Amino acid sequence: MVTSDHTCVLCHNPVNAAAKKAEVPAGQLDLTDGASSADPTVTSSYEELLFAHNEQTLNMGVLQDLLVPAPGPPGPGGVPTTIMVPVPLAPPMTAGSALGSVVKFLRMFDGTYHDPVLDHTGYLTTAELRLIAEWLDIGAQYYNDPFVAPAM
Repeated sequence: MVTSDHTCVLCHNPVNAAAKKAEVPAGQLDLTDGASSADPTVTSSYEELLFAHNEQTLNMGVLQDLLVPAPGPPGPGGVPTTIMVPVPLAPPMTAGSALGSVVKFLRMFDGTYHDPVLDHTGYLTTAELRLIAEWLDIGAQYYNDPFVAPAM
C-alpha cells in the first residue's frame, strides 16, 4: 500500500497540477522532462541539477527570473546608477563528484539532513542513491551512447 507519493515532479514543477497555474518550483528546481531553455537537446531537469541557473519568481502569474538592484556603471558626471540583475543559483549536483554533491544535495536523501521541510529521507532507496552517486562520479553524461547524441 502506497501511503504517499514522493514523485519529484509533484513539487519540483513550474505548474501546480491541482490549480493548473504557474508556481515557483520547490527548491527553485524544475525537475520536469521538458526541453531545456538553454539547450533543447537535454531536459530541463538535467540542466537544473547540473548547471547554474537564475532564481525564479512569480510576477502576475508568470514565472520569470528574480531581478535585484545592483550598482551600475557611472552615469553622466560620475553619478552612480543602479541596474537590475538576476540572482544566480549554484547547481545542486556536481558532475564528476558525488562527494561534492552530497554536501549540497544528496544529504537530503540519506537521513543526515535534519530540516523538516527539506528532509527527503526515504524518497530514494539506497540503490537509487548509489546509482546517482556513481553516475555523478563518472561525469553525469546525458548521452551514454555517442550514436544517439544529436550532432552539434
